[in-house]
Amino acid sequence: GACALAIFVGHQTDIFLAGGSAAGLEYLQAVSIFFLLSGIPLARLYSTTRKTHTWGGALAFWRKRFARLAPTYYLALCFNLLCSLLSVESLDLFKTLTSFLGCALFLQSWFVSLINVGGVLWQIAVFVVGYALFPFISRSIHRWPVSPLVCGMAVLWLFSAGIFVVALVLSDADSFVMNAFIWHVHCVSRLPQLVAGVLLGETVERLRAEDAAAERNAGRWAVCADVLSFVLLGTAIQSPVVEACFGDGARDAVSIGLEAFFLPVHALWLASIVLAHRAHDRCWTRRALSVSPLLVIGDASLTLYCLHIPI
Repeated sequence: GACALAIFVGHQTDIFLAGGSAAGLEYLQAVSIFFLLSGIPLARLYSTTRKTHTWGGALAFWRKRFARLAPTYYLALCFNLLCSLLSVESLDLFKTLTSFLGCALFLQSWFVSLINVGGVLWQIAVFVVGYALFPFISRSIHRWPVSPLVCGMAVLWLFSAGIFVVALVLSDADSFVMNAFIWHVHCVSRLPQLVAGVLLGETVERLRAEDAAAERNAGRWAVCADVLSFVLLGTAIQSPVVEACFGDGARDAVSIGLEAFFLPVHALWLASIVLAHRAHDRCWTRRALSVSPLLVIGDASLTLYCLHIPI
């Protein structure tokens, strides 16, 4: 719920205030957190129970995921197309329909030129690829101990962040912002984060099962979650300051850079929140994220995310 709200408010302030230091706090990290977070319930519901380790289980999983995503996704896509047709002057109809078709086939996260009509729906397209691969990943890692899982997350993070570094090094001042945006939406850079989320979910489940001193360690995880919450809130404050001093391009570059480099912090934060479940009353982060409005927003997060731009 908190991630969905951050993205919703962030996009609205960007659109309606049109830049300026008052345009709100940094919110793009919520996208990376979304990808990581998705792996935790997948691991608990499907991987540890081995529900997707047979072809029948995999097909059932794919049907459920498609039934969950497709109605809202295609409704939002059609709504976006209608808004474009009604509101954009001198619309290139061929490019618009090509973008619509590409988004209908979930191709916009691979071919960024197709993203126009889909807009923020690129994130759902990445999820579709991740869900398609999940049964195969789950079969491979369900017996891994914690150390290889953590090493796998580190490798995936370095791969994703390495792409960003290459874009930074090879870009000039004029092309960097565009290359950073391509990193932000491209499946090659985002899919490793989604797979890292699956490994994170598996790691959390191992730690939950193997923790012989759960009560004592839960308090430590609660402290870790609360400390990292302050760290992440601190990173949010830099965004309007950077924009006021250096402009929109610098703000976008720094925010996307935080997405790329802070993945270990995001993973540790999410793991701490889950593993502090026995110390719920001592973890203000868990209490804050459990308030009723955020839970309601979380339940409606898919619809809110898909439709918030045209609305």
